[in-house]
Amino acid sequence: MPSLTAFAFSVNFLIWPLLSILILRLANIRLLSLTIPAVFFFYYLLLAYVGHWPLFWGSYEYQLTEGLLSTTRIVQLMNYSGSCITLVCLGMAAVPTIIDAPKRKLLLARASEPMRPLRLTLAQRRWLTIVTALALLVTVEYFSHIQDIALVALIRGTGDVKLLRSQMTNGFSGPLPYHYYQLAFGVILPFCCYAWLTHALANKRITSWVIFFSILILTCLISIADLQKAQIVWFLLGLGFTGLLASPSKLRLKMIMFGIPIILGITFFVFKVFMEIGDRSIGEITSSTTERVIVGALSPTYFYKELFPQAMDFLGGVTFPNPRHIFPWDPFPYTRYIYDYTQPKIAALGLHGSTPAPFWGQLYIDFGNIGILLISPLVGCVLMGYQLFLYMMKESDWKPALTSWLVLHLVKLAEIGIGSFLIDTDVAAILGITLVGIVLGSSPGADHGVREPAKN
Repeated sequence: MPSLTAFAFSVNFLIWPLLSILILRLANIRLLSLTIPAVFFFYYLLLAYVGHWPLFWGSYEYQLTEGLLSTTRIVQLMNYSGSCITLVCLGMAAVPTIIDAPKRKLLLARASEPMRPLRLTLAQRRWLTIVTALALLVTVEYFSHIQDIALVALIRGTGDVKLLRSQMTNGFSGPLPYHYYQLAFGVILPFCCYAWLTHALANKRITSWVIFFSILILTCLISIADLQKAQIVWFLLGLGFTGLLASPSKLRLKMIMFGIPIILGITFFVFKVFMEIGDRSIGEITSSTTERVIVGALSPTYFYKELFPQAMDFLGGVTFPNPRHIFPWDPFPYTRYIYDYTQPKIAALGLHGSTPAPFWGQLYIDFGNIGILLISPLVGCVLMGYQLFLYMMKESDWKPALTSWLVLHLVKLAEIGIGSFLIDTDVAAILGITLVGIVLGSSPGADHGVREPAKN
C-alpha cells in the first residue's frame, strides 16, 4: 500500500471526529455527560466509524470471511460515515440557537445537575404495578406460542438452536406480529424495571428492593431466552445509567467501579456461551467480541455500496414503513435482502436474518448521496430536541428511567435504519406510560417525600 495513501487516510480518519467535536464544543454541548447527544456521538464513533481503521489495514480475519476486501470502498465508506456524524452534530448545534440566550444557557447548564428523584405516590405505584403486570402477561402469551425455547434447548444440548432462535424472532408465527410481543418484554418491561430501581433508591425500603430484584431477574431471563446477545447488554447498560442518574454523586464512583466489571463479565459470558466459542481462550473471545462490535455494524454498508446503484437502482423510499398501506408501495425488507445476498447458503436452509447498518445506510440505498446530505442534519435536530425535552421535564421518579431508556433507544440510530424511528411505537408507549405516571403524581394531595439533594 503506498505510504502517501496510508498517510492521507490516517489524516482524513482524524479530521471528521475532530471537526464534530469542535462543532459540539462551540454549541456548548457537553460530551462528558449522560445525554442523548453525547452518548450517540461516542456510540456512533465506536460502531459506525472506528472500525474503518482496522478494515483499511486488513487487521481482522472477520473482513476476510465477510469479503470486505476493497480498500477503495472502505475509504469511501469512512468518508460517508465521517461526513454523516459531522452533519448530525451540525443539526444538534442548530437546535439550541432557536431558543433565546438566557433560557438556552439555563437548559444546557442542566446537563451537569444531578437528578432528584421523588418517591412514587400510591397511585403511581399502582399504575407502575399494572403496567408491569400487563407486560408480563403479554410475555406469557408470547411464550405460549413457542414450541421450544432456544435457551432451554441450548442448556439441554438438543435441538437446532439457530432454527429455534429464528422462530422466536424473525420467523415467529403467532396471532400477532412479533413486534407487539417484543414491545411488552423488550421495551415496556425493562423500562418498568428502571422505574422500580429509581423508586427503590428514593424509598430505601426492603419491600421496594424485593420488588425491583424480582422484576430484574425475570427481565434478565426473558432477555436471554431467544439467545440474542444485545438485548441483555442493553438492558444492563440502561440499569446502570438509571442508577447513576438517580444516585447521589458520592455513590456514583462506586457504582461505576462495580457496574463496569459486572457488565463486561456478563457480555463476556454471553458471547462465550451464545456464540458457541467456549473452547477458545479469554484473549481470543475478547478479540472476537471487539471485532464484531466495531466492525459488525458497519460491514453491511460495504454491500450496500456494492449493490446500489451498480446492481440495483436507488429505491426511492420504499424501505420506509407504510402503515395501513396509505402510500402506494409495499415496504421493501432491505436488511433481510442484504442478508440473503451475503449469506446465500444460510438463506437456502430457510434461516433468515437481517443486516442493519447505521441510519445513513438506509438513506443511501433509498436516495443516494443527496439523502445523506439533507436528512442527516434533521436527525441531529431530532436527537437534540429530545434532549431539550428531558431538560425541561420536572424532577420526578420517572425522569431517570425515561432518560436512560430514551438515550439507549435513540443511540441505536448508529446501528439500524432510520425507518424504524419514523413511526416509533416504542417511544409512544414509553412516553404514554410516563405521562400517566406524572399526572397521577401531580394530583392534589400527592405525597412524594422529596429525597435529599445529591451533592456534587
